[in-house]
Amino acid sequence: MLLKYCGFIFVCMMLPACGDVMDAVCQSVSCISGHEKEDTSSDTIAPDIMITSPVNLAVVTLPVSVTVDATDDRAVDRVEYLINDDAFSISTNPPFSLTIDKGDLNDGLYKIQAVAYDTSENSWTAISAINIVTAESADPTLDIVTMEQSLDLYTIAIRATHDSGIARVVFEIFATNNPIDPASRQFNDFVSQSVDVDPDLYEIVINVCTDLQDPVTGHGLRITVDANNDASVVVTQDINVVRTDCPA
Repeated sequence: MLLKYCGFIFVCMMLPACGDVMDAVCQSVSCISGHEKEDTSSDTIAPDIMITSPVNLAVVTLPVSVTVDATDDRAVDRVEYLINDDAFSISTNPPFSLTIDKGDLNDGLYKIQAVAYDTSENSWTAISAINIVTAESADPTLDIVTMEQSLDLYTIAIRATHDSGIARVVFEIFATNNPIDPASRQFNDFVSQSVDVDPDLYEIVINVCTDLQDPVTGHGLRITVDANNDASVVVTQDINVVRTDCPA
């Protein structure tokens, strides 16, 4: 029987070993392009890989994408990622990138290893480091929700938020009858408590007759919001406090 194999014509009896013989012949001659049988046993060249982003020791916030440049003389099979020497993820499709999401890691310095494997299991490792920090807004947000007086009670409520959390909110009421010498103003400090139904809502209720010592109608309000990371914001504005009904 005539068989064409690897670009050559062979006369072969119908024997089980016939295919093995032709394989041996094909490995010893140059076969026609398109018919060559790949020999992976002779592949001893490891892939090349480098971490292209983030740069080494970069300060990053999550989520962050780790990108690599991985090449091989034949083919890159996969890239395995380790973080602090622990297996973290495997990427099997180009461009072999990795995304570290919020919640995957805490703040801190981490070693990133990207190990490239080719189809013959040769490997090469690239190493980098990243410093993860929590993304935080520069200053807390402060929105005035309520400023109103009912009889001798004056209610002030604000909503304050920050990524690191709120450490404290301070309300200060002062008389505005001496604008030339601010140091002579008298401050009355009221440290608020967060309202149970809304953890971002802070409220104080002032008795204008007993809590305010200045018998004037002109008052100023200063609100200071301190975040847990020491960021703060201060808002100052005039308020109309009526004390005419207070007992002498």
